[in-house]
Amino acid sequence: MNCNYKWYTHIIALLFIISAQAVGAYPYTKFEHLGYILSLLPCVTGFCALWLSMRYIHNDSFLKLITPNSKIDFKKVLFGAICWFILTTTYTVITAFLHPEQTFTWNFSLPHFIKILVIGITLLPIQTTFEELLFRGYIFQGITRYIGNKWTAMFITAFIFAGMHLFNPEIITFGFWTMLLQYLAMSLIFGVIACNENSTEITIGMHYANNFFCMVCVVYQGTVFYHEGALFRVTSPINDYKDTIAMVIAGILMFGAYYWKYIYKHKTDQIS
Repeated sequence: MNCNYKWYTHIIALLFIISAQAVGAYPYTKFEHLGYILSLLPCVTGFCALWLSMRYIHNDSFLKLITPNSKIDFKKVLFGAICWFILTTTYTVITAFLHPEQTFTWNFSLPHFIKILVIGITLLPIQTTFEELLFRGYIFQGITRYIGNKWTAMFITAFIFAGMHLFNPEIITFGFWTMLLQYLAMSLIFGVIACNENSTEITIGMHYANNFFCMVCVVYQGTVFYHEGALFRVTSPINDYKDTIAMVIAGILMFGAYYWKYIYKHKTDQIS
């Protein structure tokens, strides 16, 4: 396969993806009352545009954005999802103790919960996978291709990812610098694992688990996932440097779990 990765093909592809997302966002501006279903539609159209870009603009395999192997290792996706879900739950409990003035309210309502759960199972995986493939896959690989150093590319991609999330309502709720550091910390956590693993399988699972928890389990007032369908709701939330430190610790633990399972154990098995 004669791949086409000239500099202008990246510009064409990114413009195509952005345009597709804009088209996907249009129904939400007209029918905002339909909420999360339409708010996730830009990621569906963006996902399709990314696939079309790889196939017809770059003349390459879409699979390369996920893994260099011939097939996806779904065990890695599941590993990333389970580990990060456990760490996110632990992180939430710890931050609740750090800020006892926050009020956690049992918010369960079966009709609302079923609705948000269906969205979380069907549309949310497309949104989180699209973001991983766009940033840790397409943009990261594109930058690496031109500068030749994947770790530098990983840092650049992390800043781009963090910058793209600065339009979220959390910026107003918690403050610019607090959220910038947290977005950057999370992006670096994901980026280090994806860069070290040379695939996005584990981070696809991590990203989905993170957003699923924030959408279905615990929602915070003034955030992008605030709605009536989650199990718990937090009013007057607080987020400061202690939460960022807790997130960094969670990231270190995640990397440790990944290293133990996919690097250390692999080396040990080879020796034995």
